[in-house]
Amino acid sequence: MNDQLLRLEVGLLVLRHGRRSVLEALALAENQSLEALEREITALATRKTVRKPKPITTESVIAKAFAERPEVIPSVEALVRDYENKTFLPHLRDVQRFIDRVGGPRGRLKSRSTALHQLIKALAKMRSDEIAELTRPSDRSDQSDYELLAREIMGTSTASSRPDRSDRDIESRNPNTSITDDDRIL
Repeated sequence: MNDQLLRLEVGLLVLRHGRRSVLEALALAENQSLEALEREITALATRKTVRKPKPITTESVIAKAFAERPEVIPSVEALVRDYENKTFLPHLRDVQRFIDRVGGPRGRLKSRSTALHQLIKALAKMRSDEIAELTRPSDRSDQSDYELLAREIMGTSTASSRPDRSDRDIESRNPNTSITDDDRIL
């Protein structure tokens, strides 16, 4: 508002008194020479306005990263959509582990939104079949993080795939004990 008012008043002064008279009065008020004031004016007029860089869109990052493999772009876009919906790598620690495992850019991630571009770069390092495998629906969607963690620690993928202990394994640990049918672990 103040800038507009100032521009209007200066415009009125220039119309009433002329450009040269206004510049001389301004130079006198600022204790500057007329030439120094004119240099400042031309410097202001020639100074380019600083443009803010356009925000980089996710689509452009994907297109650039997968320019050589355009057939993978729909799968990557689906993964990014799932990432934004927090159904793919829902936690920042998951993103960090994934990027570290794939061999993406090193460094600590600060947020999921800033990690998206690094995730796309990491996906670009993967083979097409690996990316397709990531887009397939997972049967683990109904499992909690704790259940997945417990299975990872135990080294099993499902509860039914856990190897049963045989009688020989138990007897080999303690040869002095014998196991009857009543003592078997089911």
